[in-house]
Amino acid sequence: MKKYLFLTLFLLLVTACTPEHRLEIKGDKITETITFTVDREQFVDNSEYDSQYSAFFSPTTLNHILNDNISVFNTGTQVFERTVINRGRFSDVELTYTYDAIDFFNARAFNDCFENTNIRTVGREIIISLSGEYYCLFDENASIKFIVDTTNKVNSHNAEFATWNNYNWTINSSNMGNVNIEIKLLKQSIFVYYGVRIALVIAALVIINCVLKIMNRKSLNEV
Repeated sequence: MKKYLFLTLFLLLVTACTPEHRLEIKGDKITETITFTVDREQFVDNSEYDSQYSAFFSPTTLNHILNDNISVFNTGTQVFERTVINRGRFSDVELTYTYDAIDFFNARAFNDCFENTNIRTVGREIIISLSGEYYCLFDENASIKFIVDTTNKVNSHNAEFATWNNYNWTINSSNMGNVNIEIKLLKQSIFVYYGVRIALVIAALVIINCVLKIMNRKSLNEV
């Protein structure tokens, strides 16, 4: 069984706010943003968390979660950019990192939390396929929103809810044993994708129009 990752802290001390794992994909750049809320008063005694979360947090203290560096990959020195907003006893935390598409398949959040991970680039296409058991949900009443925001051309997806540039899935106790998330998209903005095609059509029409004019002039000269 794969080890826990920092996504476990989603369920560690979250409030009623649903944690989010969001990907913003623009061209071949992927920005990962993880947001959650920590109830600081529940950290009066850390002993109950040490054994359950020590696979990622060492030590599992409030200071470590809110202040220490959180690694992006299992190896390397890259760390998430962190933003913390305190409001009373709660701390709203945001972790962010921007990948090149070619590096994204090494992201810890996916490789450690999903049983089956297939993240790759094939030619001009980015493929994200996550399936099987989800290991980072420990509270039977908790859920995590997985969201992809993109202006890239999407070739296919199986999102539970989707608009033209927003794709949503929910992971909870009812589906954590058999998660199925898939989206395939080009490394190209939908505006560029259709803009190029529109430009080609316009160019073709201009050429056809020029040819017709030349042919018409020839016909008039022959008469």
